Amino acid sequence: MSPDNNIDINTAEIKELKRRVEMSVNREMMTPKDFIFLADYLFEQINESISESTLKRIWGYNSGYKIVRRHTLDVLSRLIGHNGWNAFVKDLKKSKGNDYRIASEKTICTSELKINDVVNLKWNKNSQCSLKYKGKDLFEITETVNSKLRQGETIKSSIFILGEPAFMELKKKEGEEKQVIVLEEINQINKSK
Repeated sequence: MSPDNNIDINTAEIKELKRRVEMSVNREMMTPKDFIFLADYLFEQINESISESTLKRIWGYNSGYKIVRRHTLDVLSRLIGHNGWNAFVKDLKKSKGNDYRIASEKTICTSELKINDVVNLKWNKNSQCSLKYKGKDLFEITETVNSKLRQGETIKSSIFILGEPAFMELKKKEGEEKQVIVLEEINQINKSK
């Protein structure tokens, strides 16, 4: 198999393909049942097969895999209405122009949070904080490590994206000047209750 048939699994295009596949089947791929469903759905819709184990590798359910075969991407691209992987990538580039790029699929939006959910962020090599969601895009800082952020402060942000800086408004007392804080590239993100 030539190297052109093997593609790095962590490209923005593959992340977008996975996102669109999930949208087309109206289901996130998170459990073994989801991958069984997708394998069956592929066969029913376009009469082509991808094994459950291959789907798990692409979605990162089974870790340690860094490449994916072009044929697999061709099949997934056909599922969402493209003639194959190359056509999907071409259409993706044409539709986005040069004015934006696809962000990481690992995001946490306030629209997904419930009151008192906790968002944990890590940036730089050893800076981290925990933010308790208070509603209306507001968070209370509940814990910090190696950061100038302080426990008890309130920040406002609507989204956190893995691999991107975090922009947050530090809520000050009335009459104090507003401050916008930028955390360097977020390298770990998760939410807990």
